[in-house]
Amino acid sequence: TPMFLFSGTFFPITVLPDAIQYIALAILPLAHIVIINRALTLGVFSFSIVTSLLWILATTTIFFFVSIKLMKRRLIV
Repeated sequence: TPMFLFSGTFFPITVLPDAIQYIALAILPLAHIVIINRALTLGVFSFSIVTSLLWILATTTIFFFVSIKLMKRRLIV
């Protein structure tokens, strides 16, 4: 699927054009998981791990509250 192709699962994201790198890091959650797993597997700890963890935490929090709000609206109505 395109998410596997553009998230860096098979090859590093750095080989992709800059625009696709930006899009992959902005909207694909798998890209951040791959960055974290690759860094932990290779034993390379960098700032990208922290930013990926923060991105995952932020998007999870946002989508959690959005889903709760939508579910409440659906259950009440």
